[in-house]
Amino acid sequence: MWLLGQFIVLMACVFFVGYSYKLYFLPDIQAKVSFQQINCFMISKKLTTHGHAAYQYRPDFLISYHVKGVQYNRWVSNNGLDMSFSRHRKATESQLQQFTVGKTYTCWYHPLNPSVAILIPRHHWLSDFFLMFPAVIFVMTLYFFIRNVLRLTQRHKAQAGTQIKKKKK
Repeated sequence: MWLLGQFIVLMACVFFVGYSYKLYFLPDIQAKVSFQQINCFMISKKLTTHGHAAYQYRPDFLISYHVKGVQYNRWVSNNGLDMSFSRHRKATESQLQQFTVGKTYTCWYHPLNPSVAILIPRHHWLSDFFLMFPAVIFVMTLYFFIRNVLRLTQRHKAQAGTQIKKKKK
């Protein structure tokens, strides 16, 4: 029974980490590998808020850039393709102050879909931190799962050896 429970926990951790990797990490890895660098013009910037009782904040930037003769205007955040919000208003306002409307900055766009762009590659390690908990649970559960399988195998071998000795007598 313990083995079944441990196996279910292992599969849940694998599913969670795989889903998170596909949703949060893979797009940014692809952006680092395949996005093309270009100059973007900063049209506007704003502090976007989310929530009612407990506000969350995100710095948003409206950039303009040209790819193959087509002009694109797009709102981007300060953390790669991650559009999540933060609870820290002062830090978010500080990130807004790092950019000046009317200036040109380096940004990156997707060569197959130029309407997708990023101003700053993902850099917040805290966005990766939430995977630590399921990773630790996975490693611990895997250890106990393997240990229990080995113990169960040894028990069966010992019982089989005892039964063979009884039959010989």
